[in-house]
Amino acid sequence: VAAAPPGAYMGAPPATVQPDSADLGGADLAALMGAHRVVYEGEVYGADFDHSCAPVFSPDGRHLAYKVVKDEAMGIAIDGDADAGTPWDYVTRPVFAPGSELVAYVGNRGSELKGLLRIQVSSDLRDRGGVDQVVVADLDGTERPVGETAARIDHVVWGPGEEQLAYAARTEDGWRIVCGDATSEPFDEIGPPVFDESGAMIAFGARKDRAITWEVLDLGG
Repeated sequence: VAAAPPGAYMGAPPATVQPDSADLGGADLAALMGAHRVVYEGEVYGADFDHSCAPVFSPDGRHLAYKVVKDEAMGIAIDGDADAGTPWDYVTRPVFAPGSELVAYVGNRGSELKGLLRIQVSSDLRDRGGVDQVVVADLDGTERPVGETAARIDHVVWGPGEEQLAYAARTEDGWRIVCGDATSEPFDEIGPPVFDESGAMIAFGARKDRAITWEVLDLGG
């Protein structure tokens, strides 16, 4: 379920549902039976896919992004795009940039998550295997990779504008916070990155051995 900010999408929040247990406002239940769908005020998003789930509104409330599954592959669709690509074995829940014009997510190849595990929001926190890659998409669906691949990438966060994107990456020597060319030292565990208002620094919690600390990554701003 996603909460709606002020904007074009108003009223009850969208939810991922199984159509045989929800009122879809006159949608064709027979065609959708057994699938999971994003539904907003009676409109079904992702009906051209096997499943749609994990809806997220843009900050301005004018756009809706969500996961889609088709033929055992996954991708991100925006605003009802029936032609969205599904080039990944798994994708995490999308994150809109502050300006509402870009979406970021993690795409995975080689994921061991199969079946309904792929459409559970909690699966974003599971060990999935394979290789992760941060991806940024425009509203028209044009996508580009960001940074290097890693065994695991979590906590994708936008900076104050649309120029900065930070995330936690598990490398051979441990977890690091990555933002552009700036990279933290490795830790055994790491928490979500938090930008300061200027975008010059990132704060995060970390653990190395038995020491738990607050850390700051200077971005050189």
